[in-house]
Amino acid sequence: NFPGSVGNFPGSVGNFPGSVGSFETGGGVRGDLKERHPSHIDSNFSVYGTKESCNTADSSPFINRETRSSDTPSPEQVTQLIRDLSPIIKHATVSTVKSTLVNIAKSVASPWPDESGSIGVSKGEWVYGEDYVLVSNTPLNVQNVHEREGSCSLVFKILHQHYGPLVLKMMVNLLNQSDHDSGQSGTIFLKKQFSAEHSVPVSLPYHPNIVQMLHSYNASTTPFKRYLPLLVPAGLDVDVDMASRTSFIAMREYPFSLKNFVKKFVEQKVKLAFMNKERMTEELHLILLLLLQSLFVLDHLKKHHVVHRDIKLDNFMMRHSGQLVLIDFGWAVNLNNSDGSPAIATEKNDIIAGNPVAWSPEISFHHNSFNEPILFSSVYDKSDLHTLGKMFLSVLEFLGFIEKDSTGFPQCPVNLATLPYLVESISLLQEMVLPNPDQRVSVTNCLLSLGAALFFNDTNTHAQVLSRYMSITLADTNYQAPSITDVETLGAVKLLHAIVAKQFIATVKPEDLIGECVSCGQTATS
Repeated sequence: NFPGSVGNFPGSVGNFPGSVGSFETGGGVRGDLKERHPSHIDSNFSVYGTKESCNTADSSPFINRETRSSDTPSPEQVTQLIRDLSPIIKHATVSTVKSTLVNIAKSVASPWPDESGSIGVSKGEWVYGEDYVLVSNTPLNVQNVHEREGSCSLVFKILHQHYGPLVLKMMVNLLNQSDHDSGQSGTIFLKKQFSAEHSVPVSLPYHPNIVQMLHSYNASTTPFKRYLPLLVPAGLDVDVDMASRTSFIAMREYPFSLKNFVKKFVEQKVKLAFMNKERMTEELHLILLLLLQSLFVLDHLKKHHVVHRDIKLDNFMMRHSGQLVLIDFGWAVNLNNSDGSPAIATEKNDIIAGNPVAWSPEISFHHNSFNEPILFSSVYDKSDLHTLGKMFLSVLEFLGFIEKDSTGFPQCPVNLATLPYLVESISLLQEMVLPNPDQRVSVTNCLLSLGAALFFNDTNTHAQVLSRYMSITLADTNYQAPSITDVETLGAVKLLHAIVAKQFIATVKPEDLIGECVSCGQTATS
């Protein structure tokens, strides 16, 4: 058995055109700037956006770092304890393994930089030309006058006089010119129309894969009237104008979206002169690490009764380290009311989501056949998971890991059948998109299944699970690696694997992990 001190830690998917994450449609904040910037700013940009360290936190003055509780073991204490335990792992009892995993899990923090907190100074309205200026006159989410990503906002890179480079999202608030002064610029209307974008993520406990809103306010649209032609379809025979005021949201800039990353990934991949099994295994591993991060997000949202309702490639941003961040909560809803009672859909338009083409079968069914009130949870319980599954099936198809049979059913190409994890991952994604939500796999089971396959492969005893658990805890995740966009070498995948592995054991319950890895009735002895 372990020494008595052990266990006594202090404080013990569809085609891309028009489909989910479509490469032809969508919306979101883009960091891959194509405009020319002033020379003093342009020198800090790469083809993918802002250059940044893969593992260090943003140095902005408004990051509040949570301090470690005095009764929580320090990383040094945990490291020393694990080293002391290593020689006697094989002789651990089942109960000791479980209690040790629980205690180690309490000390494992997220390996990503902590960016919790918001701007604590200069609250209130930011004035264009006084508090900030635009870095580029072209919105980040506008490709050209005929193509704009996202129908609900214009997104700008700004330079704030106190906080430096940020992204400012202006919510689109249009009206018929004859409706001026009808209340559409009022605080009550703006809160009802646009508050979810800011209030939902702010209401959630901090999570490294969910966007942090730094500030929100209502302000005049006068400086942005020149962008009206980008918002109004050509040939519209109705006089449309911007309301005099709208809502603005400030957030950090991210180098690129997941959609942009996949496109660039394919473009650079084509230039490579080789494509062997080892290379494809590494590429698939990268995609599965991104999938697992997105499952962390859905798991967090589910625990707090929130549904995003607009899952797509455009709404996942990425850092050079490979960290995914979910943005754009404009369609998000809470499954519970403020008093904790279950929220109820009282009309068909309560049952809706961001992209109609990407609706899960249950959303379409309840929307089209609505005839009586229904609990939100009965409609949305697994709808985000279904959309996420379709999105990653599309990604795998786009990257050549999936082909469709004559009926359109996704399957593994024969020549790739021996690729590690491919058959299993396709099967998992197929379970995520089953038409009947009652038969669909749960977020928790998806997360456990994929994480165990990636990080606890071939561990089927309690002792092996504990050994791997400690190995993950001790892994060095502080060194700098090449950008995840360095497709030629994929040098960042090894570090990303170590980081996501730590996030995995910090997310799942140790007893659930043991249940996933160890067969029923198996003992802890080797």
